[in-house]
Amino acid sequence: MMCASTAKTATALTATLGLAAASWVAAVWLMGGMDMGPATRPGSFAFFIAVWVVMMAAMMLPGAAPAVVRRAQAGGVRARLMPHPAAAREHSHLGGGVPRPPGTAS
Repeated sequence: MMCASTAKTATALTATLGLAAASWVAAVWLMGGMDMGPATRPGSFAFFIAVWVVMMAAMMLPGAAPAVVRRAQAGGVRARLMPHPAAAREHSHLGGGVPRPPGTAS
């Protein structure tokens, strides 16, 4: 029987590598017929961007798998909101707000 942490890790790894595999399949399908070297017409700008995004996902997601596994083992995403500097002036109790310029009201 798997514990919850192992199941989360396996799910995260499977999803990451599955998305990478699907990206490779899509990239191969999109690049079909582009075997003429420099004489290959790149198509429209939208097509180029679509192929570029899919190819980047195919190449980069397998490399991100160790980080995804570590994040899943650590307990998932723990988002911390970082206030905008203008908001930090009003909420200086969040940890060292932004100082006001000289001569401005507090």
